[in-house]
Amino acid sequence: MAYQSQIVLPRNSIIGYDSRTDTLKHKKDVYENMDTFIKEFERAVNSSKKFRHNYFDVLALVATRNVQNPAKLSQLKEELRSSNRNGPIVFSMIDNLVHDFSTRNLEVDPKNIKTELDYRAFTHDNSKIENPDEKSFLDFMGPRDQTNPEYGTPYYYERSEQFRKLHYLNNPHHPEHFANGIMGMSLIDFIEMLCDTNAARIKYGNGNVAENILDQAGKYQFTDNCLQMSANTNKRLELIEPTTRIILPEEIRRGL
Repeated sequence: MAYQSQIVLPRNSIIGYDSRTDTLKHKKDVYENMDTFIKEFERAVNSSKKFRHNYFDVLALVATRNVQNPAKLSQLKEELRSSNRNGPIVFSMIDNLVHDFSTRNLEVDPKNIKTELDYRAFTHDNSKIENPDEKSFLDFMGPRDQTNPEYGTPYYYERSEQFRKLHYLNNPHHPEHFANGIMGMSLIDFIEMLCDTNAARIKYGNGNVAENILDQAGKYQFTDNCLQMSANTNKRLELIEPTTRIILPEEIRRGL
């Protein structure tokens, strides 16, 4: 017996559209972004060099210091705090990372962080295919391109808002998944979010990763520290030119 969605929406004018193909293409783009990050992460783990703290991100600091347990990770957090190198969002992400691993009785070490990133890359957005209601929403909305006469209209975004609420509920790489937003994310969640939005920007936007970071900063109220961690990570992965300056807009700064 065919699945009958509990969500009643008027069918999109593009008859027979199956969102699975577009979802798989996006998964591939995110996987490639995550693979780039994982390879850079492995290089940091295996390197004897100590990267300058103002050039690399927190995960690389964790890796190059060979942090192997929650106690050492908490010690790193205190070192960052005492040197004013990161702010409350990053501290919260470290705490949440420790919690995620401890609740599954895993050590917080570079190998397990890599394993978790590999898993996230492989399973990214699976709910769009495996959750019948999510897939039903996407099928009804149609493709996100000019072949869809409704794409970009208020009607399209009204329906996509309903889809997003369901998708956020199933996926912790979106700040909306958490009651306290980005403060509820772990470093793993945050990296997956960076890779996800970069891939989406390249596919659906203008491909400018620096603009993508600023969009996120405005949407999720990044602090300066969180903004710079995003920028430094993408610079390290050569997705942004090293000389690019990304500055938090004053209107966002006033709202923090």
